[in-house]
Amino acid sequence: MAGQWDLWNFVIHDIGSQIVSGLLIAAMGQGLRKAVTIWRRRRNDHGRQDAPE
Repeated sequence: MAGQWDLWNFVIHDIGSQIVSGLLIAAMGQGLRKAVTIWRRRRNDHGRQDAPE
């Protein structure tokens, strides 16, 4: 029985760390996209129009 619990702990910890790193990467990607959008909008405000998204 103890061996089964060890396996479960390993699986939960492994999946948990993968989810956490996935969320971090997703959050970073979201932030980058937001920054790029704001930067593009700021450039467009200065007169030069890029192609609309």
